[in-house]
Amino acid sequence: MRIVVFSDTHQNTELFSQCVRQAMDDGKTDVLIHCGDGVRDLEAIEGELLRRNPHIRIYAVRGNCDLTAFQYPGTETANLNGVRALITHGHLYGVKHGLGPLAKAAADIGARLAFFGHTHQPLAKEKHGVKLINPGSLSALVQAGNAYLEVTVDEVGAVVERFIKIHS
Repeated sequence: MRIVVFSDTHQNTELFSQCVRQAMDDGKTDVLIHCGDGVRDLEAIEGELLRRNPHIRIYAVRGNCDLTAFQYPGTETANLNGVRALITHGHLYGVKHGLGPLAKAAADIGARLAFFGHTHQPLAKEKHGVKLINPGSLSALVQAGNAYLEVTVDEVGAVVERFIKIHS
């Protein structure tokens, strides 16, 4: 299963659309996750995304800057090829001050993965048996130009993540 993960797009819909097209051109995408702060940017690309891949599963949560996006939950759970995941923006768990509360919340629901944003810093590390994954901020293209994250979960639950740059 191939998953592409975005966060903190902050209304940069043109760049978001470009990156989503790139991700789709790079291979079959089973799941798209948006970890908030710009979650409504999905509305600009959802039609094209579903036309290109009508079977894609989309998960999206609202972040602290998504003030009127009440139709999106603050947290979401997903089953990704048999691996349970928690999806959140991160502000509800204080991720700018430490990752312990997020790791504990994920572990408490039996999740092996926790996707989050908010810090604008790309990250993939394990804590308390949970792999914590932050794609960074698309709008800022921080840390060497990472635009989004690609995660694969194979049939035995092995998880591999790879930060993706925008193709030139």
